[in-house]
Amino acid sequence: MNHRSTSTPAEYSDGPTGRREDPADRDYRTQRFPTPFGDIDVTINDHAIVAAHYIMHPGTTDPDVTGPDVTDSAATSDMSEAQRRLFTQIGEELDEYFSGTGKAFTLPLDVEDDSTEFTKSVREEMAQISPGDVLTYGELAEAAGRPRAARAVGSVCRTNPIQLFIPCHRVVATGGSLGGYMGGARGLVLKQQLLDREGVPFTANGKVDFQELGRRQ
Repeated sequence: MNHRSTSTPAEYSDGPTGRREDPADRDYRTQRFPTPFGDIDVTINDHAIVAAHYIMHPGTTDPDVTGPDVTDSAATSDMSEAQRRLFTQIGEELDEYFSGTGKAFTLPLDVEDDSTEFTKSVREEMAQISPGDVLTYGELAEAAGRPRAARAVGSVCRTNPIQLFIPCHRVVATGGSLGGYMGGARGLVLKQQLLDREGVPFTANGKVDFQELGRRQ
């Protein structure tokens, strides 16, 4: 199966072009969105998503599934009209994604950290994995131009600043085991839930079924 998205992919940018703006001068806003598998905090600047993180509550076995739709009114009361439109678009695309349509996100993304060229390549390739498909860490390393760097790909996934929208959950270990996600067992529950919602098939022992996907390991 071709791992490239058949929908228009998210508009991905690893850092602003031209002169790097001082982060202190940027106008950031964060809004919390409920999902079937827990709340996700999404931070934007004036034109794109810059961070997204699932909220994992201590002492539970799963991501929080009961949290309210929280918006920090102090942080969002004076947001720009462009930011309001972007938050509306984020909510609409999250609703569509979790309804099981299989459509890829088309939201603008702006990773503002000072990434290495390898990290940029991994993120760009990762952003192109279609909903319902996966790549192994080794396959992603090869796609990024460093076929022996599977371990380094795992590090890039662990430090992904825009969870869900840069879909590190679609990267799994050779043989179909999930690998890691968000640093623990609760994260792996979420990873399997997301892949299952996207239609990724699993074997009886909880591994990705590559044969069913029509792919070779």
